[in-house]
Amino acid sequence: MSTSPTPQSESIQLLLDEMRDCFIDELPEKINRIELLLLQLEKNKDIDCFNEVYRHVHSLKGSGGTFGLHIITRVCHLAEAVLIQYNDEQMTSPESYQILLHCIDQLRQILLTLKAGKFDFLSVDEFLLKLHNNHQSSSKRILILESSQSLCKYYGTVISSLKINYDIINDGIEGLRQLLTVPYSVLIIARELQVLNGPALLLALRASNHKNADIPAILLSTDNNITLDKRTSLLERTKNHGNNLLIECSKVLQGQSKQ
Repeated sequence: MSTSPTPQSESIQLLLDEMRDCFIDELPEKINRIELLLLQLEKNKDIDCFNEVYRHVHSLKGSGGTFGLHIITRVCHLAEAVLIQYNDEQMTSPESYQILLHCIDQLRQILLTLKAGKFDFLSVDEFLLKLHNNHQSSSKRILILESSQSLCKYYGTVISSLKINYDIINDGIEGLRQLLTVPYSVLIIARELQVLNGPALLLALRASNHKNADIPAILLSTDNNITLDKRTSLLERTKNHGNNLLIECSKVLQGQSKQ
């Protein structure tokens, strides 16, 4: 047997409806503010600006949940995850930044739908899934450390078939500096490098406190008589070792995806 709503519950619902309407009215200003901060962040790479962007996105996420607009919460949840990655990448990833701008576009699409008195957000959910998949892909990155320019080009061609981002550096010291600032999924490293060789670089990396300290590494060498740690595999340089390198990288990345 159903019961009629009490005057008190009706007044509470009316108040919540008014608050939600007010939230929707203020939404354009909130979205514009976040977009402006993102533009400033991309230009200045300032940690204070980053913190303000994150605070606004987090606040908007909470408000969306409070007023039953969970589609806004889902967009902001993705934006938060990408912001964290963007900060980890020293705010230098154009892929992460583009996803953040797409999140702004989707918030505006949600606003248009709400203003039209509709609550069908299927197209937004579908686009969010696409953005999420792009984020998962862009979050994986390979670093290739190789002195030979011709081999750098060769390895770049091989790795590009995996459809993930990669960087190439031919100096050992510069490579170590990069590993101590930017997160990577896999390290491909030649034994012989300029300034600092591969095994010495790996020793320094493993002894660090950076998140890359435990990164899976593939050491390229013509010498099989090398002592390696358990996170490093040896790949012998043969005439057609590119295919073996591709297989090894794929195995490592697939293993990370299952974790």
